[in-house]
Amino acid sequence: MTKTALEFAIDEYNKASSDIYLYKVTKVIRVQRKVGYQYTLTVIIARTLCKKGSVPDWCPVFMDPDKAKSYRCKFVVLNNGWLGRWVMVDQMCS
Repeated sequence: MTKTALEFAIDEYNKASSDIYLYKVTKVIRVQRKVGYQYTLTVIIARTLCKKGSVPDWCPVFMDPDKAKSYRCKFVVLNNGWLGRWVMVDQMCS
């Protein structure tokens, strides 16, 4: 199964994060498609109750806003169509 740009972006964020908990997208603010298969995704992400390494079907976000640690992120991802692989070009979260 091919991952979407958004799935790839949050998976890469979780891999790079030093947090023991997984994050997930809670709101998509804007999606821009540029030339070819480059996407700029502006989203809100939040920390879930699921820990890295788990394979849950359902990961709710922490109810306590301090534990949820929401961030606004801008991910720029590119799919080189001929190989079918996504690449993270840029990532900024605040």
